[in-house]
Amino acid sequence: MEEAPTVSLTAPSAESPKARIVRRTGFQAPYSRDQYVSCAGHIFSAVALYGSLAALASQADARTLANSLATQETAIIVALGVHVLVTGLLLYAWYSCEACDPGDQETTDTPWLGFVLSGPRWEKSKYCAVCRKTIPGMDHHCTWLNTCVGKRNYAQFFTIALCGVVQFLVQCSITLLLLAAWNDWRVAYGLASPVALAVQIGLAVCAIVSVPCLIMYTTLLVFHVYLAWLGYGTYDYYLKQRDAQRAKRRSQQSATIELTHKPTPV
Repeated sequence: MEEAPTVSLTAPSAESPKARIVRRTGFQAPYSRDQYVSCAGHIFSAVALYGSLAALASQADARTLANSLATQETAIIVALGVHVLVTGLLLYAWYSCEACDPGDQETTDTPWLGFVLSGPRWEKSKYCAVCRKTIPGMDHHCTWLNTCVGKRNYAQFFTIALCGVVQFLVQCSITLLLLAAWNDWRVAYGLASPVALAVQIGLAVCAIVSVPCLIMYTTLLVFHVYLAWLGYGTYDYYLKQRDAQRAKRRSQQSATIELTHKPTPV
């Protein structure tokens, strides 16, 4: 999930040493730990899934499927087609989001897949203390992408979140479907012990990685849909939450002071 964005409304002076070190894109070193983790999660889970299915498919000539398993096999093939398309779109959105400079003031209105963001939410510029630059329409600094998300690349970011939900939902569905009736699939495909064990381990690895990734992506997507409904971005949301908490604390402190100074009846 996201962390509270590290931003400032004012940029450092031009003479400051930090002002000369500016992050342009997410591909610029140093890379973040979360960036490595997110890439590893996608790669390992996909490799485990397709490796397991490839081993299963290698035994397809010997399979004898009951009607229920044949229907499930067709559903899995269709789901894999969706998975390939969605993963392709996710990779394109990821590369586009990482490769662009969200601080570029000249190309903020350049459409991405026909989408151009407009409205008051995207007209505010904020300074990011991590990237050390001003971002038009800044939403937050994403440690998972290691770049700022603003007007220029928010559409790509939202696409990543949406595709991530679909990708890991498909992976979870396929792996859990196969593991839930594993003995039936093993017998139907006539899997020998070494191959059966390898497929089972691969599916288990995919499920173990995919389930938490699905939860995180779903939480991220729901949160940003909620922000869109509210009409403001991540940074503004955290500011409002902070102000509300401070107001609540002040109210509690005032109530405590009033009780402390309340005269005791004789």
